[in-house]
Amino acid sequence: MSARDELYAALSEGVKHAQLRQHHIDEYRAEVLREAAAALEADMERFFAVWTDEPRNSPYALGHKDASDELRRMAASSSGTAAGDKQPETSPWQRAVDGLNALVDADIPFHIEPDGHISNPFGDEHIEWDRAAERWHLTFDDEEGQR
Repeated sequence: MSARDELYAALSEGVKHAQLRQHHIDEYRAEVLREAAAALEADMERFFAVWTDEPRNSPYALGHKDASDELRRMAASSSGTAAGDKQPETSPWQRAVDGLNALVDADIPFHIEPDGHISNPFGDEHIEWDRAAERWHLTFDDEEGQR
């Protein structure tokens, strides 16, 4: 496997991990929102048990119902990445960001030079733009340290 293939495989794996992590975050957020809605609804039932003469269509009651409905709507939109749902296609820009974040996660220092060259000041690997091929390539320093 070439270095290019290895980099692509590593970056692709990073995207998969990011998507899985986001799925878990979305599911947790949806769960918290559903619990908040249930707590609001239970609070209103306790309120009506004590204040039996309060109409269920009072502004106070309707405000709580609206808040509960909005929390449930937010939960439903949050859990759109539930297991079995088709994942939206990751944009090329997001894949590029995920690739740069993979370098950060691996504790690899890098900087982007004015010509777009992405280099690791402490390593022999860097990414350069090949104008003739119109592609990015992973390149290595030679033995003398020349690029």
